Amino acid sequence: MGLERVLNWESILIEQIMLTKDMSFEYGKHDCTTWAASVLRSYTNLTWKPSWKNKKEAIKLHKSKPMEDQVSEVLGTPHYSILHTQRGDLVQKALGLESSLGICIGRKVVFLLEEGICYADLKDCVYSWRI
Repeated sequence: MGLERVLNWESILIEQIMLTKDMSFEYGKHDCTTWAASVLRSYTNLTWKPSWKNKKEAIKLHKSKPMEDQVSEVLGTPHYSILHTQRGDLVQKALGLESSLGICIGRKVVFLLEEGICYADLKDCVYSWRI
């Protein structure tokens, strides 16, 4: 059984993005991964929560296991083509310590980064997982 979205998931996604505009980045609480997982939990039956509490723990985990491997353990194999990603899917931009997770909102992906809420073109991302 995979993840299931609630009926009004698109409204919840928009609301979560709006709430993020005033958030400040903080590892283990409001970083790209904890934020993206929290957003997914708001409109799916996802139970996964990233395990780090601070930047040092996050970097240590990322060095031992790449982000795409961590996410694939929870969500399964990434989608075969980034361009087939759909709204609400989880997306990864970049690799290694530069990687970040966000949520697809169409041709763009929304991320919570150190500089705040940011958007990237879907075509510039490397992995996505179907939700």
